[in-house]
Amino acid sequence: MIMDDTNLKFNSVQKIYENNFKKIQQGQIVIIGLGGVGSWAAEAVVRSGVNHIVLIDADEISLTNVSRQLMATTKTIGRFKADVLKERLLEINPLCVVDSIVSFFNEDFIDLDERCSLLKKASYVFDATDSSRHKCLLINFCHQNNIPLIVSGASGGLRRPERVTIDDLEMATYDNLLSRIRKELRRDFSFPRGERVSGRKKKCVGIKVIYSLEWQDKSDEQQRKKICDSLKVGSKGGCSGTLGALCFVTATFGMMAASEMINFLAQEKENEEEEGPQNLLAKE
Repeated sequence: MIMDDTNLKFNSVQKIYENNFKKIQQGQIVIIGLGGVGSWAAEAVVRSGVNHIVLIDADEISLTNVSRQLMATTKTIGRFKADVLKERLLEINPLCVVDSIVSFFNEDFIDLDERCSLLKKASYVFDATDSSRHKCLLINFCHQNNIPLIVSGASGGLRRPERVTIDDLEMATYDNLLSRIRKELRRDFSFPRGERVSGRKKKCVGIKVIYSLEWQDKSDEQQRKKICDSLKVGSKGGCSGTLGALCFVTATFGMMAASEMINFLAQEKENEEEEGPQNLLAKE
């Protein structure tokens, strides 16, 4: 029998959110992509008291994941990320409902009623995947179903965690992945283009993104490829990408996503009357 020690275990969180802590407990978080960003976000929301989380990722843990992914250790190599992370989260809170789905998010995922239903029930969805096409699919799905969503930009090739920020997709700069997403959303899903209001300000489209104000380090691609080739592990070993990634940067992306989701659940958002950017999608 599992003892319910919730009040003691999450006492420090309750001190911050007081009566709103119950709203956090009742939330259902979905995290898609459990790499160097998503894995940290998952642990943070469970340690904050969320009682239901859905983990979605099809990848196995490889040696090259150890430098930045929360559940990657020498003992977990070769196991599915979703399953290992589920075990870890249940060790933190055995009373938490953790659904682990070993699958990629794509068109086929949306077509499955059971999995689609999990998304539709979500209090908040965090996209920590790498593919711009799949990100666009998820953004469009969440927009059509009125599901709160936050999207991670690129975290590779960065060194400065203090430069990570959250803003509307239309405001994001320095991030080529988010730039591609903007173009694909307009081209393939008829999303509106943000309009200039005054100077460089644009109207928002209502899609929150996490990105860095630091340029990605792409200075010596050939040297990075040599390092990868010297390991002789190929793409299966997780060394097919051109950019490296640092745990203290990727974790910052994940922690900021967790902060956004937890504060949303607790309805602790700041009541700011913004005069500039406006939400175009909300007016459709």
